[in-house]
Amino acid sequence: MRHVSSTDTARDLDQLRKTVGDEQLTFLGTSYGTFVGAIYANLFPGMVRAMILDGNTDPEAWTNTGPWPEPPRLDLGLRLGSDLSSSATLDQFLILCGQAAIERCAFSAGSPKATEEKFDRLMRRLYEHPQGNWTYGKTLDKVTTGIFGEPINPGWATLAEALQDLWEGRTPEQPNPPKGPAHYPGFEQEYAVACSESPSPRNPRNYYAMELFSYARAGDVGRWWTWDYEPCATWPAKAANRYTGPWNRPTANPILVVGNTYDPGTPYQGAQAMVSDLADARLLTLEGYGHTALLNPPSACIGDYESRYLIDGALPPEGTVCKQDQPPFTTSSSPTSEEAMNE
Repeated sequence: MRHVSSTDTARDLDQLRKTVGDEQLTFLGTSYGTFVGAIYANLFPGMVRAMILDGNTDPEAWTNTGPWPEPPRLDLGLRLGSDLSSSATLDQFLILCGQAAIERCAFSAGSPKATEEKFDRLMRRLYEHPQGNWTYGKTLDKVTTGIFGEPINPGWATLAEALQDLWEGRTPEQPNPPKGPAHYPGFEQEYAVACSESPSPRNPRNYYAMELFSYARAGDVGRWWTWDYEPCATWPAKAANRYTGPWNRPTANPILVVGNTYDPGTPYQGAQAMVSDLADARLLTLEGYGHTALLNPPSACIGDYESRYLIDGALPPEGTVCKQDQPPFTTSSSPTSEEAMNE
């Protein structure tokens, strides 16, 4: 348990590079993988051929070496600002839903303001009176994970339908479980890394104060992000090889950093911080929604720039901004009458 850190992973990655016979590494890391990539780039700067970091974690926030607010000392999710980015993305979900017709967003109340008020009333109602096994907490989990998209089309439309079901007193439809043995989620894999190498409060009681702090600044989703890392309070191991910098060792080739403006898990500010920390990096912005550009396609603009970079090492011009080809709620979330008859 002391040897599953990001540093250990980066060293394993270099062993894999040697094993397949590559003189230098070509790497695309998403989300937590951006932190692994940043460590690799600084442990083995001469080995970087091409590296794309998509959905970036702020290295100083991860290692808790930056000027983060105290008291209370914040856990990893709050230091990264994931509560704030989730809140901003949820706001966009409700705004875009409110601008869409009901056939495109089932939860729409006719305007952004009315849809935001409808959501607040629903959450308050479930907080006070659970609807069967649909508690406030269960709904909050569905909302917070739902705005990740992966992809946003049809992910956001599906979330809107579930919220409308709850609004009308119905139990949201659950996807049919896959046949065969149930998929093991392996949540402890994340904690084995994050809790062992990224400092978090060690007293479980501190998380109640953090919940109040995050709820005040981020609303309902702040509660989710606070308790997501509560297992770190009692995690039994510390990483033997924790890397805390430097982050600015000159690499053999420049690094391409990609950031979504409304990424609920890894804020756009994380991409800006990564570019600032690395010695030679170029920021490519996706004006869009969902967690990472890779998991929320399509964006032909992003794909073209990434392909050119991976093949020829060509970077996009400074300040390049791409858009998603199909924004949320631009197609109907319900089948047409013809589709329904065919079914």
